[in-house]
Amino acid sequence: MFGGLPRFGTAEAWRDRAQQVLDDGTEALTEGSMPRWFSPAFRASAPEAVHAVMASLRAADDSSYAALCTVLSGFDLRKELPAISTPVHLVAGELDPVAPPEEIRAAAEAIPGARLTVVDGVAHQIAVERPQKAAELLSS
Repeated sequence: MFGGLPRFGTAEAWRDRAQQVLDDGTEALTEGSMPRWFSPAFRASAPEAVHAVMASLRAADDSSYAALCTVLSGFDLRKELPAISTPVHLVAGELDPVAPPEEIRAAAEAIPGARLTVVDGVAHQIAVERPQKAAELLSS
């Protein structure tokens, strides 16, 4: 599982994001998302890949994206983590401010037998920044 947080951000932040999208569209999210989703090195070395992901964000249906934000405002599975019995492999980006490695580590520690891999030098979009590493981790 990439990311792997049982809760992302705060309810208020998600509600604010939903309202921002309803008011201004997903276009309004691109500038703020770019530095959270991609490491500085990747943004400099692969601007076309960053542009493609940002274009997909801009193309997202505003109502659907806002609805997702509203759902995430109430998403919190922290209490359920100790009951997970399926093998879990959590993957974090070293530079990810959205799903920080220390929070992913806490989730891994709460899940019996969970494995954790932190991918050096990447932010939130691990599969875009390091597709080979993502494929390797998915098949391990």
